[in-house]
Amino acid sequence: MAQLTQRQQRLVFFLLAGLPVSKAASRAGVSQRTAFRWTKEPSFRAALSAAARQAYDEALRTLRGSAREAVAELIRLRRKAKNEGVRLRAALAPFDVISRCDLDDVLRRLENLEAQREDEST
Repeated sequence: MAQLTQRQQRLVFFLLAGLPVSKAASRAGVSQRTAFRWTKEPSFRAALSAAARQAYDEALRTLRGSAREAVAELIRLRRKAKNEGVRLRAALAPFDVISRCDLDDVLRRLENLEAQREDEST
C-alpha cells in the first residue's frame, strides 16, 4: 500500500475489517464522498485487492499451521462421535476444504492472467 496516503491506508484497513464504506470513511477520518470516489479509482481498488489477498494469505498460513490438529480432530469425530450428523460433517469437511483450495488456486491464476493481459495492453 505504499502508493496510498495515510488516510487511504486507514480506509483500506477499515474496509478490510468489514465495515461499509460510509462507516469506514468515518473511522478513517475522510468524508463519505471522498471514500466512495477513492473506491472507484483503479489504483485504490488495486491496493485494496492486494491488501485483501495479503490478509487472506496470512489467514491461510495460520490455518495451515493448525491443519494437522484439525485433521486429527476430524478423524476422532468421524470415528467416535455418537451423533451421525457430526460424523457425516467430519467425514465431508476435508472435501469442502480441498474444493475451496482448488477454487482459490484457479482464482489466483485468473488474476495473474488478467494482470498480464493488462500489462501487455499498456
